[in-house]
Amino acid sequence: MIDQIAEAQDIDALCEEAAFQMRSLIGFDRVMIYRFEEDESGIVVGEALREGMDPFLGLRYPAPDIPKKARALYKRSLLRIISDASDDGHAIIPALSPGGEPLDLSISSTRAVSPIHREYLSNMGV
Repeated sequence: MIDQIAEAQDIDALCEEAAFQMRSLIGFDRVMIYRFEEDESGIVVGEALREGMDPFLGLRYPAPDIPKKARALYKRSLLRIISDASDDGHAIIPALSPGGEPLDLSISSTRAVSPIHREYLSNMGV
């Protein structure tokens, strides 16, 4: 996988190959590589998807569609895995740390997707 990615001639080819290799590894319907622009908008710069799906490659998301809190989370946790966009998730028990603070799951790769983001994905047909 690494050898295939390393052969990429430019950043676009690298993003496409990385998405392809990741999808081959995990078997999800779609893998996207996403970049934040200077104006805080986002763009899909790499994608691998199951046959018959509509591509999102090149799709731009305006900055207001990406809440600042979510953008900060995505910049902190570079890998976001959504195995089922319609899954409500599960409660974390206990919800507080032994010190009484809310648990910080910001870098957990298995944390649930917010209801607002799930609705956004549903509106996109995901």
